[in-house]
Amino acid sequence: MELYRSDYVVNGRTGFLIQSDAELSARLDQLGRRCRLAPLLCQGCNSARRQFDWDKIAGQWAAVFETGLAETPALRSTKSILNICPRAVAQP
Repeated sequence: MELYRSDYVVNGRTGFLIQSDAELSARLDQLGRRCRLAPLLCQGCNSARRQFDWDKIAGQWAAVFETGLAETPALRSTKSILNICPRAVAQP
């Protein structure tokens, strides 16, 4: 019964994807018994969170739009997306 697919939770590395109440109970027991498991999950979360950095994501989207503008004949004369939407990629 895999109804939920998560890009944020990597099962066993950054957390657990639970399919039933029984599995939830078993995982909570596992976390309670294995004192080293929670820190390992935290470590996995800390390394995985880097791929969800908003500055990085904004830069990736800007590159996608720049490519789209460059490859679309009707938009070639349009200014750079960075000039159209400067707040979208503004640095704090």
